[in-house]
Amino acid sequence: MNTPKIVKSLSDNAAFTFEFDVSTGMVEEDIIGSSGTNYTQKAGLSSPCPLNDLIRFYFGPELQCRMLRNSKIQRLSSELLQDDYFAGKTRFEINLLYPPTNSYYRVLHFLYDDDASGHIKAFVVGRAISQVENEIFSSNGEWKDMEQQRRETFYKNLMDMQSCGVFAYSMPGYQIVTVNAEALRMFRCETMEDVQRSIRELVGNIYYPMPEQLEQLKKLRTEDASVDYECVFNKGTAQECYVIAKTKVVYSPNGKRIIYSTYVDATEMHALQLNMEKAEEGVRAKAEFLLNISHDLRTPMNAIIGYTELLQANQSLDASAKRLLSKLMDSSKFLMFMLNNAIELSRLEKGLETIKESLCNVTRFSEVVDAVIENAVRDKKLHYTKDIHIHHENVMCDTMKTRVIFLNLLSNAIKYTPEGGSIHVQSEEIPSDKEGYTMFKTVITDTGIGISPEFLPQIFQEFSREKTTTESGIGGAGLGLPLVKKLLDLMGGTIDLESISGKGTKVTVIVPHRIVERQELLELTARQNPSPDKPFGHRRILLAEDNDLNAEIALMILSDAGLVCERVADGAEAVEAVAQSPEGYYDLVLMDIQMPTMDGYEATKAIRGLEGRKAQLPIVAITANALEEDKRMAYAAGMNGHVAKPIDVSALLKTILDLFHS
Repeated sequence: MNTPKIVKSLSDNAAFTFEFDVSTGMVEEDIIGSSGTNYTQKAGLSSPCPLNDLIRFYFGPELQCRMLRNSKIQRLSSELLQDDYFAGKTRFEINLLYPPTNSYYRVLHFLYDDDASGHIKAFVVGRAISQVENEIFSSNGEWKDMEQQRRETFYKNLMDMQSCGVFAYSMPGYQIVTVNAEALRMFRCETMEDVQRSIRELVGNIYYPMPEQLEQLKKLRTEDASVDYECVFNKGTAQECYVIAKTKVVYSPNGKRIIYSTYVDATEMHALQLNMEKAEEGVRAKAEFLLNISHDLRTPMNAIIGYTELLQANQSLDASAKRLLSKLMDSSKFLMFMLNNAIELSRLEKGLETIKESLCNVTRFSEVVDAVIENAVRDKKLHYTKDIHIHHENVMCDTMKTRVIFLNLLSNAIKYTPEGGSIHVQSEEIPSDKEGYTMFKTVITDTGIGISPEFLPQIFQEFSREKTTTESGIGGAGLGLPLVKKLLDLMGGTIDLESISGKGTKVTVIVPHRIVERQELLELTARQNPSPDKPFGHRRILLAEDNDLNAEIALMILSDAGLVCERVADGAEAVEAVAQSPEGYYDLVLMDIQMPTMDGYEATKAIRGLEGRKAQLPIVAITANALEEDKRMAYAAGMNGHVAKPIDVSALLKTILDLFHS
């Protein structure tokens, strides 16, 4: 072969050229190319040298040349080149990447018979190129189309920008398809290779708070479905991550079954939820405490208030004794007022309170409120004035809640106004945008100690007081204004408070009310005020009460009203007394709820199960279980009425009278 001619024609612009004997596997001639590259000398060899030594040098661990088009290194061995030649292949090319300089080369191989030696010879020409026909290497050494690579890079960058983790692997096989930056962070891994090496361990270490969700995920091994679930990465470590996830089975274009998951880091949200649950648990615990203490306090308060009322009715007492009894009654009512505030606030927080409207006469309402605060105003020598301009005197409202609002506001004004100060109440009617409704605007102004600007933003927070009882010498639990605010919110009203420390406070309350027309007024009045000339007559009442003091008070009240009374100590005795008595012997049963042996609910159900008219005997709950749900439970058990302790004598007698004449 005329080598100089071949060199001249093929290697003018070649980076390197060399010739070797395929039959012997020896490189015979190395020609320096245009780039000054000496193929064998760079490898530390001299011609002639074995071709396989060159291959080991350039494709070994030191330089790691890579072939494109998925060619194999063995393709350059002298044995395979000889096989190609006998198979009729005398010319082929390969493309190489040379990592040290990040350069691409196109290498042409020409195979021929050498007439002189009779051997198969090969002439190799290597030419540097800027790119390899739109082919580039991926990270694992495989070639890809540049357009395809650009698309993959775009989508990878897109996924890495996502705030949620994306993780996909083939099933079976656990071969990773994709994992974005957020998923790597959650897994605490640096690269996809890190995840691939420990994929089974990573997946197996995810904690599932709800085991049934893990079972659903296991089904994805064989079923095509999706699962929404919650899980925890790195549980028990400083990098613990609470995750809201979705895993779905999808299929790739080539038909591979892919487990595709998205992960949203909800660690902060989970922590907030736990804090909220703790707070809610605290509210529930407080509510339960208030409900329990309500019953425990109402029982002795019933005795205190009951005996005080009975003593006040004694005409033989001198003025001094009556004054002392009046103070005892005021203190008792104030204690009940504070207890009711706490319970009402608890019910509002639990969402148990609703508006229960009834007919309200503004003049009568004002007189009742004034009567409650009269002694306190007189004792502090306060100058109390009112200016009322109301056109619609009869409206529908929740009288009890409205009374709580104004008693709290006036109680505060009285408490925080020094002796000799003044309190002024101005009420006026203002138009309402809602047809059939009016608005009552009430402004309460006092000359009290006022509130500092710093404390004003906290004024409606529970248990919040600018000064403690010890500091101010004024009692209170800090529940009044928070309760007022919640009640007004429930009623659709508003409250505004202005105050100057040391000069006084101005409170403005606006409450909407439905106007009562004349015909409706007549009907409501007839229902709320039954005929007073219907006496009790000679009626017999059975009282079921386990507390001796409460029983004594109730028996006195009923006896003074002209009723005949008998008492039993628990529910079982009440059922026995009714069952053994002649039909019509008892006209009504007053039933306590919390009693030994058998409670009032069970006793009522047992009486309702008797035969004849006894099963229809009127039964009224008389109990310290005074909440709205307690009333519902009483009616559900078959009772006809409910009277709360401490006993309001007029309310008790009215309930009895209504049942006798119903």
